[in-house]
Amino acid sequence: MNWFKRLWNKFLRIFKSFIDAALPILIQILIAEFKDFVLNVVGTLQKTDLSNEEKRSQAFVDIKAEAIRRGKYIPDSIIDILINLALNYIKNNL
Repeated sequence: MNWFKRLWNKFLRIFKSFIDAALPILIQILIAEFKDFVLNVVGTLQKTDLSNEEKRSQAFVDIKAEAIRRGKYIPDSIIDILINLALNYIKNNL
């Protein structure tokens, strides 16, 4: 039984190193794929009379819905990152 535990722990270490290496690449792919859509959503919402929290909430809902429409799963934390990146891009390029 001890050999199984060692084998399992080795597998987990390998899997974790794979995920650690792949995660930044996957985030870059998501950012590239959704960049134009997110910039459009955030830019459009910036022109509304909604509060900042309402804008963020609506952007979140719109991005989540678009991801589902495209058959992608984007964690909530990544959606928040996409919104923040879009806000920074819009503020620095206007």
